[in-house]
Amino acid sequence: MDTFQLYDDIEIFCVTASSFPDGVKEAHETIHSKLEPPPGRNYFGISWFGEKGKIVYKAAVTEKKEGDLEQFNWEKRMIPAGEYYYKDINDFMSNIPAIGQAFEELGNLAPINEDSMAIEWYTGMNEVRCMVRKS
Repeated sequence: MDTFQLYDDIEIFCVTASSFPDGVKEAHETIHSKLEPPPGRNYFGISWFGEKGKIVYKAAVTEKKEGDLEQFNWEKRMIPAGEYYYKDINDFMSNIPAIGQAFEELGNLAPINEDSMAIEWYTGMNEVRCMVRKS
């Protein structure tokens, strides 16, 4: 598995999915329906195992300029700086299960919980970087 260093924390604004996996698309659509299309923002999905092993999933986005997302009253969270294991998936929309498979592999290297969440960083229209922070 590859690693990279995230040098700065990333502040994100989140919309919680009503369920996993069924509510994931709707959470992302909520964000995209309120914002102009890229460029200028980073888009993420974050998740971890919550109560009773249920997956908590949040679609997330960064501000384009300070304060531009305050109007939505979305939950603020932080992706912490640090060293991360990652796996890139190209053309993920034609192979959604590859994301789950990547996190199964990554979860064997580092714990996935609320403090060390699974992160999907959408680096392009068809590319996603699946990552977990090294412990």
